[in-house]
Amino acid sequence: MNVRLVAATNRDLAREVDAGRFRQDLYYRLNVIPIRLPSLRERVEDIRALVLHFVSRANQAHQRNVYLSTEALQRLEEHAWPGNIRELGNLIERVVLLADHTQITARELERFMPNAASPVATLAPVAAPARAVAEPAAPLVRDYGFANAHPAQALKAALDLYQGNQSRAAQSLGLTLRQFGYRLRKAGLR
Repeated sequence: MNVRLVAATNRDLAREVDAGRFRQDLYYRLNVIPIRLPSLRERVEDIRALVLHFVSRANQAHQRNVYLSTEALQRLEEHAWPGNIRELGNLIERVVLLADHTQITARELERFMPNAASPVATLAPVAAPARAVAEPAAPLVRDYGFANAHPAQALKAALDLYQGNQSRAAQSLGLTLRQFGYRLRKAGLR
C-alpha cells in the first residue's frame, strides 16, 4: 500500500516536541518536506494584489462594479489580518455586497472593518469622532426593496442618464443587474 500524508498546522512542532506536547517520533515521520507559509501580516506587499483579485471575483459573482480608493487599499495594508487571507476575502465580499457606492473610500471601509478592540471580526462600525450632531452609521444590511419600489419613470430616467447601460443604471438605484431587469419587466419597459 502506497500512502502519502499531507499535514498542516499553525504551531511550531519542533517547539511543541521540546515542550513535550507533540510526539517526537510522529514529528520525524511528518517532517519530510516542511513548507512554511508566512501569515498575511508578514506579506503586506501581497495584500493589494489579493484585494484586487477578491474584488474582481466578488464583482463578477454578484454583478457589481465596486472598487476601492487608494486610501482604502492603504487602510487594508495597515490591518493586522489575524484571520489571514480568509478574513480578507470575507471582508471584500462583504464590502462588494453591501456597498452603497461604486467607489469605496477609506472612511466608508471602516464600517466594514473588524472592531479593533475585539480579536474576533465583528460587524460593528468603528466609532467615529464626536460631532455636534451625531450622524447615524449606515446599516450593514440593506433594506428589502419591493419589486414596485422604483416607479417606471425612475427606471427609465436611470437608463437615459447612463445611455442604456443597465449595469450603471442598476447601480445608481442601488440594485443588482438582475433586480433592475426584473423591475424593467415588471414595469413593462422591456
